[in-house]
Parts: sequence; structure tokens; C-alpha cells
Amino acid sequence: MSVNTTDVSAGREAAARMAAAAAAWLDALDPAQRAVAAGAAPSADGGSDAERRRWFYTPTDHGGLALGAQRPAQQRLAHQLVATGLSTAGYVTVATIVGLDNVLDQVEGFSIDWGRERGRDPGLYYLRVFGEPGGTAPWGWRFGGHHVSLNNLVTRGAVRSMTPLFFGADPASSPLLGPAPLRPLGGAEDLARELVRSLDLGQAARAVLLDRAPSDIVGGNRTQLSDGD
Repeated sequence: MSVNTTDVSAGREAAARMAAAAAAWLDALDPAQRAVAAGAAPSADGGSDAERRRWFYTPTDHGGLALGAQRPAQQRLAHQLVATGLSTAGYVTVATIVGLDNVLDQVEGFSIDWGRERGRDPGLYYLRVFGEPGGTAPWGWRFGGHHVSLNNLVTRGAVRSMTPLFFGADPASSPLLGPAPLRPLGGAEDLARELVRSLDLGQAARAVLLDRAPSDIVGGNRTQLSDGD
């Protein structure tokens, strides 16, 4: 099996950027913050690795240190780490999705109460580093909150996995000053519709699973799926 040396080199360069950013963020935390921000190194054992493998895209505690529990300088370092795992367009999309919690709060009348001080909260996006950044031993990091889930695994000094990864947008479309609305995922949505509409009847019969959109949340927040989920 041939190995793409360009991909390997890019994976190592991305891992180096991630390691430097993760170390800088962890070093900026006080001991109490770091105890929340740091997790066990990735492992092949599902039991010891259960925390790293759990994931959410809903507005709940994703595990790790929330942005709202960090000082501004620490938040900047957290965002620098997030940006190392994304293209410029990807980072802009994530930053926009985070800010949409303010818009959704307004849409819902600033009234959502889930037993915490603020329901829709752009400060409730969580970052956790697993293992020791850098070197050849496995390590990784996770960033997540409402409609964002980023997971990165580094082994032998290169990025090996970036899943599960999820981008969502709520609201999907919001008014802006001027004729065009704010649609963070509009480009991907429009391209997907264009692709489906380009299929002939035979292709569509194979490609389209349902003739209507499924319910909003199908699989829930499961780390593994089985029949019926």
C-alpha cells in the first residue's frame, strides 16, 4: 500500500501546531482549571477511554473547561487551539455558530431556563486535552458545545483522526442588514440540493433515503450505533 507523503507531512505539521497551541493553553491555566481541562491519554481500552469517546452536539456539558470559566487571554489561547484543526473557513464557521447562541436566545425571547444562570450561552463551549501534547505517544483534544463537535487524535506525531466532527446552525438563517441573510452552512446546503436535483430518476432512487426530512434528532448522542438506533 502506497503512502501519500504530502498527507503525512501535512498531518505532522498540523500535529505540531496543535501541540504548541495545546501546551500554551494548558500552561496558562491555574491548577484548578487545569484539573478540569486535562484528561487521560487516548487508549484502545474502551473503559479507560470512555470520557474521550463520548460526544455531544446539544447544549449540555461536553466535558472540559468551558470558555465562560476562562479569562479573556485564556479564551484566546483556546481559540488558537481550535483554529489549528480547521481551515480559515472552518474556523470562521465555528466562531459564527458559537455566536449564534446569542441570536437563538433572542429568537426564544431570552427565556430558556435549564436550571442554570443562562440557557443559551456562548460561554458553554468546552475544551479538553487528553494526554500530553507533543511527542510520539497518543494524545488528543476535544472542543464542543451547541451544534459544534470537534475531536482530534494525534499518534506518532501526526494527526490521525478528526472525527466525530459536527457543524450545525440554529437558526439556520438569520436576517442581516442588507439583502443577504446570515446562513453559516448555506453554501454546503445549496450545493447538496444542487447535487440531488441533478440526479436522474435511477440515480435518485439509489441516492435518496427518504422523500422527506427525518426528525431533528435521529441517533441521539451515542458513541456507537446498533440496529434500531
